[in-house]
Amino acid sequence: MSEGGYERFNVSSLEDAISDALSPGLFSKKAMVFEGKEIPYKDSKPLEPLLSSENAVIVNVAIVDGRTKLGKWLNKQKCVEKVNALNQFQEDKIKAELAMRSLKLGLDLSIHGKQYLLEAVGSDIGRMQRELELIKAYFGDGQVLATELPTLVPDYAQTSYQLATALTEFPKTVYERTQSLIDLGIHPLQILATLINRIEKLMLTAIGIESRLAREQIAEELLHLPNNGRVFYLIKDVEYLSAKQLQQAFVELCGLTHRLKRGTRSERLPLELALIASKLA
Repeated sequence: MSEGGYERFNVSSLEDAISDALSPGLFSKKAMVFEGKEIPYKDSKPLEPLLSSENAVIVNVAIVDGRTKLGKWLNKQKCVEKVNALNQFQEDKIKAELAMRSLKLGLDLSIHGKQYLLEAVGSDIGRMQRELELIKAYFGDGQVLATELPTLVPDYAQTSYQLATALTEFPKTVYERTQSLIDLGIHPLQILATLINRIEKLMLTAIGIESRLAREQIAEELLHLPNNGRVFYLIKDVEYLSAKQLQQAFVELCGLTHRLKRGTRSERLPLELALIASKLA
């Protein structure tokens, strides 16, 4: 599970979390998630080495006693922020977070600016805070120009979807597009998740066509879509592709995801995806 740009790993104890976070990681950034009612420590010393580590420990607890040495230390460091686990459907809460956080920073956001940020950042509250701080640093106390926001705050979902489309339609651009996404700071596993989602839908659509299913059946039985309007475009997208080609690409993408989780260097991702795209050309 990825959150706030980090790959999350659940751990059974705070000792394990600290040990893993200080050891060489599989990825350039990772986070250990420790969950419990309270931290079984009164002293801050076990956590202090993490300040110089590129990895992070997310301590998901209900109680941190502010009267203890640990509680006072955490407050002093100002490095602990409650992670709001909002989902994409909690639109009102996401809007409220955006309004509250931009107000705290003294940002002058227009309606168009707020709308773009909601679309580009979505329910990732951690990223929302980072982007708002970046916007504040760029515009200072001046008016935030909505026309400049796409340059400062890229829409990762949109650019990842463009790569997913290029995988089957513009294979020659896949290497460059993938490298651009990585340069933007998008985690390779996030990129692969978008690609897998797209290829899976195309694969199921192709299977439905080759099985001579009606459009309504493809939508309801294979894709579980509420209506068949979107299937029309998926059918057009697989016009020159076979179910076998898409199935092979799907298997290779899942395999690549597994290898990345096992420690394969993410620098190879642009080349790996370009090779997969070449087989779909």
